[in-house]
Amino acid sequence: MKTVSLIVRTIFLSLIFASLCYNSKAQTIDTVQSDYVYLMLTACGFNKTIIDGRDSLKFYGGHIKNAVYVDAFGTNIDGLLQKYITEDTLVVYCTKKTRSGIIIDNLKILHYRGLIIYMQDGLTGWKKNEFEVVVPLTNETINPGHENKD
Repeated sequence: MKTVSLIVRTIFLSLIFASLCYNSKAQTIDTVQSDYVYLMLTACGFNKTIIDGRDSLKFYGGHIKNAVYVDAFGTNIDGLLQKYITEDTLVVYCTKKTRSGIIIDNLKILHYRGLIIYMQDGLTGWKKNEFEVVVPLTNETINPGHENKD
C-alpha cells in the first residue's frame, strides 16, 4: 500500500512540477517542503540549480547533492547570485527560513524573472525526512538514521 501511495504521489507531484517548469516572464515563488524537492530530484529528473544559503561551516558540514554555496549574509551575495540570474528555475534553501528569504529578496532586487522553488522546511526538514546529504570535505554521503558502511 505504501508503494502505491508513493507512486500516486510521485505522479501527482510530477504533473504539478511539469506545469511549473516553463520560462516565465515574471518571477514566481513556489513554497514547497523538502519531500517535494526530494521527489523532484529523484523521481522527476530535476536538473536545476540548488542554492544553499547557509554559512560555510554548515554548508561544508553537509548539504543537498549538487547544491551551490551562496552565503546569504556574505559580502558578495549579489555577485554570486548574478551567475544564476538567467536560469529559468532555482531551488533555494537554508536551515529553516531566514537566509532563504534574504536570497529571494536579493534575486528580486537583481530582477530575476524565473521560478524560485523555496524549500520552506530547509535542510532541517530534509534531514528529518532522512534524505541524504553530501559532506564535500570527506566526499562522503550521509544518510541520517542509517549507519554508513565503508
